[in-house]
Amino acid sequence: MILLGHIGITVFLAGFLYVQPSFAFLAVMLPDIADKILFFIGIAPYSRFIGHTIFFGPVASFITYVATGRKDLSLAVLLIFYLHLLEDSLYFLPLFYPLISYDFPKLEPGLRISSYEIVAEILGIFLLAATVAWYPKILKIRERVRSKIF
Repeated sequence: MILLGHIGITVFLAGFLYVQPSFAFLAVMLPDIADKILFFIGIAPYSRFIGHTIFFGPVASFITYVATGRKDLSLAVLLIFYLHLLEDSLYFLPLFYPLISYDFPKLEPGLRISSYEIVAEILGIFLLAATVAWYPKILKIRERVRSKIF
């Protein structure tokens, strides 16, 4: 998935989960930020590396808790991280690296965009626009649901 798919889907869902959109934006991009930096400086063999393992989320969540002292934010980081992995699930993911060794794919130069990525980007743009336009309504729906549950 490309940038707007991750951001749009996650920011939209964050409104229902009591997570600030700006925080959700940062949290969903953590795996890509970490891995793309490592890839471009030559440390990672592929653009999905340590940040796309099942171990990165709990570490990021723990760091969030230590930095903020807030369990709700650290849990949000963990949930958003696993949402990121779910969004990337059609691609190669080294989920259990370094416990399992992987043959990382070689990236060929050039830009290739699949129909999945196009649909995800359009959905992300739509959900991001919907979040901006309807954020107060999303908050009201969230409160109505919460009041019926609790």
